Amino acid sequence: AAALIETLCPGTPADRRLLDLACGNGRILQTLLPLGQCTAGDASLAMLDELKQRFADAENLQIRQLDLLSDALTEQYDAVTIFRFLRHYEYSVRRTLWTKLRGALREDGILLFDVPNLMFEIPHRQQTGWENYPIYDVFWTADSIRKELADNGLALTALVPVGEGLYPAADGIPMTWTAAAKKI
Repeated sequence: AAALIETLCPGTPADRRLLDLACGNGRILQTLLPLGQCTAGDASLAMLDELKQRFADAENLQIRQLDLLSDALTEQYDAVTIFRFLRHYEYSVRRTLWTKLRGALREDGILLFDVPNLMFEIPHRQQTGWENYPIYDVFWTADSIRKELADNGLALTALVPVGEGLYPAADGIPMTWTAAAKKI
């Protein structure tokens, strides 16, 4: 995510505004802090308490309780990151989320998120047992995420493969991608 922000997001850390949604314990946030003024949002008070302790010395961090399903995003950012979240919702909910995320982007802002690869996930879960995955997940192909984004006012600008070669049976297929999208 950090390399994509540095490449695709204009500005310097002094004037760049970043939002990390569904931030959890700060796995992505830790890479964003050197890149700009950060806001971290999560619905879980326990996660937010952990963030406050973990990043107590970060002067460029604002932490907010935020439930993306029910709360409005009222500000705009140069980059919005949201990982391991969108994949858990059916399309009708994702449509609402895409609208909120699009609205949180400045005109030249970027949205960064993960895209589980259909061509990896289906064979992998068949091999390891579907019963080991009790949470609803959506998988995409490069074409299907491109179309879903376009249908929701966003254009895919980058699709970076992640996890190629980690499973020999996957024959070099990436497990997932990190996607970057902009407003159309």
